[in-house]
Amino acid sequence: MKNTILKKIRESLIKSGIAEKSANSVKFPEAIEIEKTKDRIVMKLSAKAIGMCENARSYSNMQSDDAAFEGWALLLYAHYAKSGDCNTIELDLTKDAYEQIENVYKKTKGKYTNTRLHHNRFLYRALRFSQQYKDWFVLSIGLQPYIKKFEIYLGKPGLVFTNNIPCDEKPSKIISNGDKIHENDVEDVFADLDWQKNQGATFCKKYGGKLYRQLPVCLFEGDKPINAKAIFTGKKSAIDLWSCNNRELNVFELKYNNKMMGIITELFFYTNYMRDMFCRGKAINFKCQLPKENEPRGYGQFAKASFTKVNGYMLYDKGKLHQAITNEVIDLMNKADFSDASAFTITYGKIEYKVLDRTIEV
Repeated sequence: MKNTILKKIRESLIKSGIAEKSANSVKFPEAIEIEKTKDRIVMKLSAKAIGMCENARSYSNMQSDDAAFEGWALLLYAHYAKSGDCNTIELDLTKDAYEQIENVYKKTKGKYTNTRLHHNRFLYRALRFSQQYKDWFVLSIGLQPYIKKFEIYLGKPGLVFTNNIPCDEKPSKIISNGDKIHENDVEDVFADLDWQKNQGATFCKKYGGKLYRQLPVCLFEGDKPINAKAIFTGKKSAIDLWSCNNRELNVFELKYNNKMMGIITELFFYTNYMRDMFCRGKAINFKCQLPKENEPRGYGQFAKASFTKVNGYMLYDKGKLHQAITNEVIDLMNKADFSDASAFTITYGKIEYKVLDRTIEV
């Protein structure tokens, strides 16, 4: 059945304008089980994919193919379900994943802090995705109680949550001619003030005038960022680039020579985090820290504006966006339901850039 579904998806991709060779290279991760019932497609994730392994080092990060359910769900609906074969995508877990959840939950006595941080991000993503795409995406009966408990936890009266803020400024550098280029090098160019004033001036003007880098996206229980009260992963968990434009926040997920469906998952998590933290925090008890004087990486901008919208962009080098991320997929992303707080919305888009000799062209 999985191969039959994949065949139809490839045919749909070709019809949408994707080259036949590229379309035929699209495949589902082996670790994701896909089944078709009378009216829906069921995706089952493993314990590893939802951050429930006994060995924490074995967790799949959220952008890994087997964990990035958002991208595969969007692909399934945009290029298969809408053809008339079914009208619903359901997210479920494997039997092993459910067993592992129960084992770990018993050991941690139901606490969300200082443990299961990758898993908590999964719960948050599944909650928001099921809310915003409820017309065609559902959670299985088995998964629903875990997501509901996490939702209740986030909205618990009297309980507040806070973020972590940048603590230092990393100097940027320009790509040296002949050097092997890495993703961090490209980020350095986008964040470089000289590039922003010269080659990137038009681009930066469009998105607020200045780009900032590495905005942390950890979450803590309470009004102080204490590691023992962490709910989401910290340390290197951060938005690559961001800017603000009037009352809008712009979030850029940067990739260089790195085709992956997980770019959708990362962008979805980051935009929703920003919406919850900086656009509608009081609704769910999110409390952003106040910026200190001369706070690095532009954090002081959050004290100056009242944001109502988050724009999420896939920022990728020319020709290197995953072939299954079609215009149909992005259009579907932009049909989210924000009735929980309709004054605050999220939009998605893609931006292609080109690496030239020691600079970037957008």
